[in-house]
Amino acid sequence: MAITGDNYILLIDTVTPRSAGHGADYRPVACGTSNNWGGDAEGISLRNKMDGGYDQSTTGYISTNFDMDGQAIGLRMAEKLIKANFQELAELFYNKREFWIMQADADMTIVREIWCRIGSYRETAQMNSLYTFTASFVGIGRPTTLTGDIIKILLATDLTGDEIFQDGDNNLIETKNA
Repeated sequence: MAITGDNYILLIDTVTPRSAGHGADYRPVACGTSNNWGGDAEGISLRNKMDGGYDQSTTGYISTNFDMDGQAIGLRMAEKLIKANFQELAELFYNKREFWIMQADADMTIVREIWCRIGSYRETAQMNSLYTFTASFVGIGRPTTLTGDIIKILLATDLTGDEIFQDGDNNLIETKNA
C-alpha cells in the first residue's frame, strides 16, 4: 500500500519544556498544504599522504529541519485552544521562541519529533491567489524518529563495568555489573 502525504500533519507544542524530553501538549498547525522533514550530515574530510589523491570523509554534525507551507487563515476563539495557525507561528518566530515540533502520520506509527526554533518565516499575498505562509523550523539536538520503542544510547561505562544509558525519553538508566 502506498503512503500519501495526505496522512501526515505538522504539530507543535509550545507548552512542554525541553527538559521533559518529548512534547506532551501537541496541536496541529491549521491549513498546512505541505510539510517535510529533512536532515543533512556534514562531512569531515580525511586527507593524508596515503589516500592516493582521493578525498575520504566521515560523518560530522547532523542538522535537522522541517518546512511547512500553508494557507493563512484565521481561527475562531474556540479553535485557538486546539490548533495553531500562521499568526501563532509568526509570533513564535519574532519572539525567538523554542518549542517542540512533530510530523506524524494519522496512526502515529511514523513520527519525527525535535525541539526547534523557526529559522525563517514568510507570508505571501498575490492578487487572485490565496494568502499563504511558509515556515522553516531548525531542529535543536537529536530528533526522535520512532514511536513506542525505547531507544537506548550508551553514555558511559565506568571502571567496574557499570553502564549508564539514556533512553528515548532522556531518562538515565544505570546498570550494575554483577
